[in-house]
Amino acid sequence: MPNRYVVHGTDRDSKQRVRKLIEAPSAPEAEAIAFKLGVDVLGSEIDTDPAGTPTPAGGPEETVWTGSPSLWSQFWWFAGAGLLVVAAFALGIVGAFAGAWLAIPIAFLVAGGVVAFRVLLVRSRRYSLTNQRLRLESGLVARQVEEVELYRIIDTAADQGILQRLLRVGTVVVVSNDERNPQVSMPWVHAPRDLREKIRHLGEARRRWRKVAEIDIS
Repeated sequence: MPNRYVVHGTDRDSKQRVRKLIEAPSAPEAEAIAFKLGVDVLGSEIDTDPAGTPTPAGGPEETVWTGSPSLWSQFWWFAGAGLLVVAAFALGIVGAFAGAWLAIPIAFLVAGGVVAFRVLLVRSRRYSLTNQRLRLESGLVARQVEEVELYRIIDTAADQGILQRLLRVGTVVVVSNDERNPQVSMPWVHAPRDLREKIRHLGEARRRWRKVAEIDIS
């Protein structure tokens, strides 16, 4: 049965020292998984309890990644709000009609309301990845929660358009054999390819621990 290993290293993005708990059959495999998750490995050791006994791979659930859609997904809403304010200033300055200056504060209120609502809408959608499951939460008032067990994941994909590649955002699609959530997508997430790799490697580790195997029938 795989064990949990404590892998020490430096996060490639933040350049900070990190410690990862990785489920793997051996230390070299744990270090390889950590490297693919974005860690420059310095060393590793088997995780033990206070008595010195190795901890099995099915230990406590640990959050590996959290995120939400990028605000770039609301670009056209923000651009429209900006154009509304510019148009109001033009009317106020020209004085096209009596009381035209009132268009300026009204436009600010409307544009501010639109921007605030769109930001809240984006931030209300949260994604989290643990060493056991993928969790998606959404909704401003009523919360909707979707969960996919990692060992059920069949395939993953990362889609990026030309503009999204420049912005380093994209959509991660997860396909599973979960009857309730056979396919979930996370649009406009940062570094989608890195996230896809995290999901794929954690899914493989989870399947090894649960001894789940895929059978290809042709």
